[in-house]
Amino acid sequence: MNRNRRSSRRLKMSAVLLCLIAFAALVNGILIVLKPSSTATTIKPISFALDSETSTTLQSQTRQNEDCDRILLYATDYLNPVGLVAQLNTFLRAVLIAIVEDRRLVFLHSNDESMFGCPGDNKDSLEQPSYPGGLSHVLNVSLLSHQCPPPPCQRLAKWHRLAYRVIQKKNMDAHIQCRYRGTRNSSTSVLLLGGYALRHYFRDEIQPKLDRAENLEDWGIRLGLDNVEEIQSLQKDANNNATHSSYRNQIMRLIKPFVRFQPWLVNDVKALVTNYTGAVPFREMIGIHIRRGDKLKVESRYWVEEYWRKQGYSKEDMPVNYVPLTAYLQKISPSFESSIQHVYIATDDPTTVENEIQELPNRDQWRFHFNPLATSGHLNTLENCHDKYQHTIAAIFDLMVLESCSLFIGEYNSNWGRWVRFRREGEVRVVFGPSDVSWPR
Repeated sequence: MNRNRRSSRRLKMSAVLLCLIAFAALVNGILIVLKPSSTATTIKPISFALDSETSTTLQSQTRQNEDCDRILLYATDYLNPVGLVAQLNTFLRAVLIAIVEDRRLVFLHSNDESMFGCPGDNKDSLEQPSYPGGLSHVLNVSLLSHQCPPPPCQRLAKWHRLAYRVIQKKNMDAHIQCRYRGTRNSSTSVLLLGGYALRHYFRDEIQPKLDRAENLEDWGIRLGLDNVEEIQSLQKDANNNATHSSYRNQIMRLIKPFVRFQPWLVNDVKALVTNYTGAVPFREMIGIHIRRGDKLKVESRYWVEEYWRKQGYSKEDMPVNYVPLTAYLQKISPSFESSIQHVYIATDDPTTVENEIQELPNRDQWRFHFNPLATSGHLNTLENCHDKYQHTIAAIFDLMVLESCSLFIGEYNSNWGRWVRFRREGEVRVVFGPSDVSWPR
């Protein structure tokens, strides 16, 4: 009897040991594939970067989550950093790609210090909370990511290398099929894009579908269209040249809810609004955006030269990095409501613009307002992390005013003008360059 009991116990212990060995092997296999990292996880609306344990859990669940089987892995502009509003415009393209192709939008970014700066009142404090890097520092994409992480079939370092190849070589196939070890028929379709590759893909693959409203009944639902009548109405506008602009405007209005700033940015911008000492509400102001410097000399040179030719200048003596404040003020025609004399100016060159104001013969006709944090220069030239954050807050404040003012005056050669064009519903008047813009570019 005792021999039988001992034999039974040995069999049970052997069975338990075999189970433990099998489980350890399985866990080891999963850990090889699913190495966690807190730097590229998707951020929840009101939380900071997910820790490694939570990240591993999310990645493990991804294999059973069909919501994450189609991913747009968006390599934000960390390889070739550009300004905030340029990245926001690229993000609009990424949103439309994800919606039209029914993909979850997931950020892939570096773990370097965020180019958008460090929140917090005490910039010298050694104890700062942890914030996400890259564009995740500014935008919350949970509505588009559905909390999907970067696909765990590759380690993050490998995704970064692949992103570099896609963005730099420009001819690599960005479609990647991720397959998982030890499973059957389990895979994730990944579209890896960023920078030029993303802009090129949007122009060639997505914009034609948008123009034709191709499969609108499918992706229109993902945009938030509730009924067949709305879809049919949009389809009709898309197919009619006279109403095609209205169709584009409606599509861009529908993606507004997907553009959400992170709560710490929202709180700091709200504080800036609360403390703003302007005499009138923003909706009663005329908003002007004036861009100066290299942007005009390079990307907008043709249009700047055309403006000065119309003023009677020859190519030899015309300025190529400057369009005067008076050109913007002339767009406030008598037909506009004459009672509005308050003008808000967003510019990267406030000192020069203020000097121009002093030289206006009729300057008493206007009340000019500037960003309370306004400084000359650009985000990419700043070194101090706190200064970068203040610059970011100031830019978002400017955008908010320009979106909500009664009239916007600017141009579409600038990322600012294009962003405001798609975000506001009020009137826009163009000083020079293209008179309108179709889709984000």
